[in-house]
Amino acid sequence: MIKIAVIADDFTGSLDTGIKFAQAGAATQMMIGAEFELTRVAAGCEVLIIDSETRHLQPERAYEIVYGLVKRLESLEVGSVYKKTDSALRGCVGAELAALSDALEARVHFVPALPGENRITVNGIQYIDGLPVSKSVFGTDPFEPVRHDAVADIIQEQNDIPVFSEGDVSNLPDGGRMIVVYDACTEQEIDVIAEGLERAGELRAVAGCAGFAERLSKVIGPGGKKERAISRAEGIFVVCGTVNERTGRQLSYAGDHGFCRVSLTTEQKLLPDYLTTEKGKRFSDGLKSLCKGERPVIVDVFDKADVVSEAERYCRSHGIAVEDIRVRIAERLSELLELWLSFGLDHTLVMSGGDTVYSFLKYIRCEEVYPLCEVDKGAILFQAKMKNDGKVLQIVSKSGGFGTEDFFVKMLDVLTLTGGGS
Repeated sequence: MIKIAVIADDFTGSLDTGIKFAQAGAATQMMIGAEFELTRVAAGCEVLIIDSETRHLQPERAYEIVYGLVKRLESLEVGSVYKKTDSALRGCVGAELAALSDALEARVHFVPALPGENRITVNGIQYIDGLPVSKSVFGTDPFEPVRHDAVADIIQEQNDIPVFSEGDVSNLPDGGRMIVVYDACTEQEIDVIAEGLERAGELRAVAGCAGFAERLSKVIGPGGKKERAISRAEGIFVVCGTVNERTGRQLSYAGDHGFCRVSLTTEQKLLPDYLTTEKGKRFSDGLKSLCKGERPVIVDVFDKADVVSEAERYCRSHGIAVEDIRVRIAERLSELLELWLSFGLDHTLVMSGGDTVYSFLKYIRCEEVYPLCEVDKGAILFQAKMKNDGKVLQIVSKSGGFGTEDFFVKMLDVLTLTGGGS
């Protein structure tokens, strides 16, 4: 029996959540894309993770995909359905929670807090590092700014489903179609919520970020814990496709502590077929020399402070649709990663930005993903098997807004043969 099916809106969210159950000892299987064949689900699967890739879609389309996916899952024996949401409440949160409620005709219990990363919910308001979410770095996100602080307002911006901020299940109105939002400031409070919902038989439709999923893994998952050893490599290669402010500080810190930073220019990021041009070929040769040198290399997209507005100006002057910026950058980084693979180095790949990771895995036609362990908050180590030659890559995927300032320096210590971490 599948104890719980988790639907996440991007690859990073799928991995973040899947690792919680895998480390709790559950037989966990992950699917990329909502249109997978149900027959591919293993007979012994206890936790099914699905990357629906709906983060950047219009809310109406995200609703359709999640609703249809939940309905398809009815043919499997699934105990609970968990809608994994972004801890900063970006994306189509309201539309997707409503889709889950409508498809199951059940109320959805939503715990959006992630106390371990100082993301809490108080009186229905989401706080990031002590600030209401719209006043945090996520309120100025260039692609997905969060405009409201109240979780109910964020949900109802996309759907008119009733929202209640009420933790006592017995006091809720009758009827299934609703979202129940829970306050939480500590992991212990989330434990109490999870245990209370289990006692009340209210785990059929649940939602939250990886924090609530981790607490649920203790309630509905097996008790054993599987330890996974990290296979240390000779070095690391970092590719960063996010322009999150926290990631920018991490990159600056790494550059000041021995890393060689290669910040792509707007032309290098967006010019079609750049790597086939003479300048592109010289750039490729230079990158190869750097990667074979003694210093760890970072390729990032932070070439200037106004990186987003500069990219928009470039697109307008070159007849490129502005809405294609995100896709073009992810594709360019995938091309550079394919080039890096040709260098034949024994390095672990560290990637920041969900779009970057997903685009690369699609580019190399990855068939299988095996979560191994969490090497840092929000940073998952996994193995990816390439379809063409069966080569297995060891990859760390980090969400843009996670990690301390010294994150990349810590990864060098944890993942390499010369590192002293564990």
